[in-house]
Amino acid sequence: MLRKKFLAIMLSFPLLLVPSATFKSGNSHEADKLQEASVMKTYEKVINEMNNLGLADAYSGSYINNDGKLIVLLQEGQNTDKLKENLNQSEVEFASVKYSIKQLDEVQEKLDDKMIELGIEATERDEINNRIIVYLSSIDKKTINAIKNYMDLENEDIIEFKKMDAEISFDASDQ
Repeated sequence: MLRKKFLAIMLSFPLLLVPSATFKSGNSHEADKLQEASVMKTYEKVINEMNNLGLADAYSGSYINNDGKLIVLLQEGQNTDKLKENLNQSEVEFASVKYSIKQLDEVQEKLDDKMIELGIEATERDEINNRIIVYLSSIDKKTINAIKNYMDLENEDIIEFKKMDAEISFDASDQ
């Protein structure tokens, strides 16, 4: 699961430099390195093709599944037939999701701007499940309703509320 989240984060910057990621911690075997290189090359092809076809706004994230296959998430309602036609389907799978990465980022940024006022401990973009996770110190209806009212969202399924299990500290003396 940590691998999926790390790679989802690392693969979420399609218009920037292609990130480097590691499949396994410690010493990787040659086969793992070759698989990693292959997936990253496929990722580059997908992003280049999406840019060439004017589909950058359809990008909703990506991750590598348990079989080591690249899964690219595309916003539903986009015509991606040409993209799928131009790429080797054995190297990549496409899945349709409701929200684009841009929409997720806009929601997360708006929440982050009012974290203290709304009692939010942290936020996280969850590309695999296509939502923003809002971490609260305790799950109570008053706080959740305040956040929903502030966000004024048409679709509340873009946000998932979770209880924060650990305390976040930025004080070096706590180490």
